Amino acid sequence: MLEIERSNLKMVIYGDEYAVKYPTVKMIRDFTEKSKQDGVDEFNVTIELLEKCGLPQDLLYGLEAPHLNLIVEAVTSQKKS
Repeated sequence: MLEIERSNLKMVIYGDEYAVKYPTVKMIRDFTEKSKQDGVDEFNVTIELLEKCGLPQDLLYGLEAPHLNLIVEAVTSQKKS
């Protein structure tokens, strides 16, 4: 029997702990579609995705740019077996 449950990624960012949801297939699809639209600000689309995953906007806007990249990679990476 295969049993699948939702999981969270625990992150400690600047001393505070967050339980971040992995994005759903729909969230990734919406992110990809919005990113491809002409004139769209990919930064804002990325912030929107991370907010939906559970990170507060004020935290996201206060991150150093390399830290934002690390978070995006962690949230969107696929576990390899």
